[in-house]
Amino acid sequence: MSITVQWDNDEKTVIRYDVSDNWTWDEFRQAVEQIHAMIDTVSHTVDAIANLENGNFLPSGSLWQARNVASRSHPRAGMTVIVKGSYMMQSLYGLFRSLYGKMGFYVNIHFAPTLEAARALLEAEREKP
Repeated sequence: MSITVQWDNDEKTVIRYDVSDNWTWDEFRQAVEQIHAMIDTVSHTVDAIANLENGNFLPSGSLWQARNVASRSHPRAGMTVIVKGSYMMQSLYGLFRSLYGKMGFYVNIHFAPTLEAARALLEAEREKP
């Protein structure tokens, strides 16, 4: 499988999914189901890190799939930080946010250059009053 999902910390406040090249939308949907099941095991908000260090590729149909992704957000999903998102991915995110931002999903997504920077960003957000 090109997408693996796991808790990123012992407190179960962050889920990390590691993406490899050549992932498919079916694999992404399976990962989302796994993420939702994991969030259902806790009662607090859970942030996510999408680690694209080894998989910056976007499969075909990305524009069409964007609405489907936005409609599948978990009610306790927090911020998502995308690690190593390509310039094209960041540009598409801007488009998705303008088209589907009112659905809520594309509002709380950020980008970071490294996994460590993503963790630091999430930590800084948690420390805000």
